[in-house]
Amino acid sequence: MAGAGAYIVSPWRTGNPLKVTGPSVTQGAAHDQQSPARPLDPPAYADIRLEHLTAGIDQIILDNHNALARIILAQRGLPTWDDLVMAIDALDARLNNAVRLIVPLYTRGEAWKAAVDECWLKTQAYHQAKLQNATLLALYQRLADSAHGALFSHERRMSLQQSIKAFRLSGAELGETERARLMNLQTSISAQRNLFLDNLAHATGAWTLLITDARRLQGSTRWRPPPWRARPRPRASRAGW
Repeated sequence: MAGAGAYIVSPWRTGNPLKVTGPSVTQGAAHDQQSPARPLDPPAYADIRLEHLTAGIDQIILDNHNALARIILAQRGLPTWDDLVMAIDALDARLNNAVRLIVPLYTRGEAWKAAVDECWLKTQAYHQAKLQNATLLALYQRLADSAHGALFSHERRMSLQQSIKAFRLSGAELGETERARLMNLQTSISAQRNLFLDNLAHATGAWTLLITDARRLQGSTRWRPPPWRARPRPRASRAGW
């Protein structure tokens, strides 16, 4: 494999102002020609329409599934750090970066919020399905147990062990029925988490506290005495008596 980018295809459909080509994010073809891409360059938010969100995330997830299949096929013989671990990390980064880009659109209204939530749930489902892939776990384990894997730095060995642990905790070693049940539980947990955060945001936004006694604010780091308390009262002159 020439590099992680060899498995990456532009995710957004024609006409979508967002363009995520890998771990780096660019602002479209014109921007690509003018300057090199920087990680998480902001897209043209003003040009983004509601239908772009789920279409873009769906395309990335589809591309990632296809790329994972090619990586697994290519790494069956001798898995390597660059062509297995780094390649899959690049796919994850591409999807995660796209989700981060659309998070600011959450505040555009209820329809946008629902679309962002849907994209987040789809992303979580993709990651869960990837971590339940027993073949992928076997490749990570084979790399960790290999002769060249034993020569990896401490950081790489620990990273491999953390990945293997994540696969196992996600049910990669369970039977098909148990994996499906775990996936349903994870999906339900994610949905309940979103509902809790929505309720918390609504309750926080609706909460107010009217303070009529300025002394109650004493001790607050942002407390300042009101202007009428800060200004000294003018002295009365005898001439005014």
